[in-house]
Amino acid sequence: MNRRLGVGVAAVVMIVVAYAALVGGRAGGEATAVAVEDYGRAVAALSAVVACSIAARRAAGPTRIGWSLLALSALSWGAGTLYGAVSEVNLGVAAPFPSLADAGHLAAVPLAAAALLAFPFGPATAMGRIRLVLDSLSVATSLAYIAWSVGLGSLESQARTGVLGGLLLVAYPAADLVLLTMIAMSVRRAAGEYPLLARLFGAAFLCNLVADASFAYFALHGQGGALGGLSAAGWVAGYLVLALAAVAGISAPAARSSAADEVGMGHLALPWIGVAGVIAASIWVAATGRQTGVTAALIGSGMGIVFISSQVLTLRDALGLLVRSRRAESELRERTALLVEITERSPLGIARITEDLHIIDVNPRLSEMLAVPARALAGAPLGQFLGPGDVEKALARNELMKSGRLSHAEVDGEMRSADGRTFWVHRRVTPVFKANGLIHYFLVMFEDVSEKHRLEEAALANLAELERISRLKSEFLSMVSHEFRTALTGIQGYSEVLTTDEVTTDEVKEFAGDVNSEAQRLNRMITEMLDMDRIESGRIQLHLQPVDLNELVTQVVERSRMLSTKHSITIALDPSAPCIEGDSDRLTQVVSNLLTNAVKYSPGGGEILVSTRVADGHVEVAVQDHGQGIPPEFVTKIFGRYERYESAGAAKVVGTGLGLAISQQIVQLHKGRIWVESVVGAGSIFRFIIPLSPAAASATVAAPR
Repeated sequence: MNRRLGVGVAAVVMIVVAYAALVGGRAGGEATAVAVEDYGRAVAALSAVVACSIAARRAAGPTRIGWSLLALSALSWGAGTLYGAVSEVNLGVAAPFPSLADAGHLAAVPLAAAALLAFPFGPATAMGRIRLVLDSLSVATSLAYIAWSVGLGSLESQARTGVLGGLLLVAYPAADLVLLTMIAMSVRRAAGEYPLLARLFGAAFLCNLVADASFAYFALHGQGGALGGLSAAGWVAGYLVLALAAVAGISAPAARSSAADEVGMGHLALPWIGVAGVIAASIWVAATGRQTGVTAALIGSGMGIVFISSQVLTLRDALGLLVRSRRAESELRERTALLVEITERSPLGIARITEDLHIIDVNPRLSEMLAVPARALAGAPLGQFLGPGDVEKALARNELMKSGRLSHAEVDGEMRSADGRTFWVHRRVTPVFKANGLIHYFLVMFEDVSEKHRLEEAALANLAELERISRLKSEFLSMVSHEFRTALTGIQGYSEVLTTDEVTTDEVKEFAGDVNSEAQRLNRMITEMLDMDRIESGRIQLHLQPVDLNELVTQVVERSRMLSTKHSITIALDPSAPCIEGDSDRLTQVVSNLLTNAVKYSPGGGEILVSTRVADGHVEVAVQDHGQGIPPEFVTKIFGRYERYESAGAAKVVGTGLGLAISQQIVQLHKGRIWVESVVGAGSIFRFIIPLSPAAASATVAAPR
């Protein structure tokens, strides 16, 4: 594009120079020079018509209209020029001034102005276009008035062109000034390839201005011939440049700028500068005593009408802008009030934070969460409320958001309030940018999720407990199935021997004892499972009656001594222990369970001590063994369902794991408490206490320990 344009400019310069040389030098004689002068202008205009027509066919939308209007403008000007050329060259009659040629020349001006308004760098609205034309007319008429007042008026009176002739002499350069002013006010809006197009248009109209001004000057001075012919070089140059703009292919459609109707200070000031020039020229005329004449008055009147119309439109736009501004301010106040209301009443804590994690301001909710007044939080470091290590992580996230690698961040973490509370917070961090793309501040929203966090932890704990119970239950079912099968296998085997083989009386007694032992074991397991089910469902009932715990313990110990020959079971009873209100069978079950476990978990034998004592309004029963003991981490679980402790390498202990759970439930039904004291490798002491009745407690004195 640049190379083609350069070649075109060079060609235009060469043609204009050759034209000026032929016309100015009167080469070939006066007639030839006049023919070249007149027809040369017509040919230049015709070249612009052809080029603009081709450009219009290539373009689309408003651009096509613009090129079409420029082609018509050049055609009108060329027709006027051709009329004068035919009259002067072919008919040998000088065209009068003014004539039909001037009508063609003047008609080209509004067509050119309409073309400029059609191109995308022109105003987008009808009012914008009208204001642009009026402002351009105001500037042009102001300059025309100034020129006429300071010199052209005196020349017109000497040349005796008349009022109409004088107006025409001023109208041509004034029209060029209108077009140039329109270009000057529009070129800043041009987008894409249109800045270059606007500048080429400006160059073309500037050449026409020079030619029209020269023509007026020479006409007023009565100078024609070679000097007058040289002014025609400006018209030739102007229309050749216009053709160059079209031939260069600058016709691609472009979007109209969104700022096409914006009015800058320069645009507003330009008409006033013209008025100031008119006032200054009028003062100068009055001071020098010059007579401006009718032409100046007509020019001034036209300028005044145009200026007033332009200012009316400007005032209208200003009033419209004021109304829109007030409406926007009202909407902004409403939105601001709404945002303030939302922020003040938001259930979330909201804060603006600097890049180095210092608080700018907070809403009341965050002030309440941190237990610090909002004013005191301004400028405070957020890090003093965050958990350990959170500050470094927050700064790292801020760097990611500054670089654009992270749009926002959502974090769950623990925070500390000024009054020492700790709570869990969900934080959403969003960067807010300035117009230059730098971080302005970080908007952080704080949601107190402590309850949610607690519920989630409880849910996880419950899930873990359910999984543990499910696992224990599966192990329990597996164990019970094994024990049932073992017992039934023994019973079935002994029964088959008794029914199929001849056995002695002693063997029958031995087999019957074994069958009875297995049956009792099955009965105990079934009883424990049924008891656990009744206790959990609340269907178990206690049959309360006075119970002598010393006698109960003695009976259970006597029966338990038959369970093992390797253990020495002794008793140490408090003779002062009174009777209690209880269920004898259930309490017997508790003591039996504890003694059975003591035997099971001390397989090497040894002493087992069962004792009673009265203390603090309770009767305490304790069963002590010297077995393998229970580790501290298992002590808290030993009374749970299906829980059985088996040390590594120890022999497997038979049982359901329900005995201690049932014992605990029975003791609690008696409003008592059961617990264990144990040392691994040294044995365990299981204790339970049953409260005395108020009367028995007041009458009993605890024995010394």
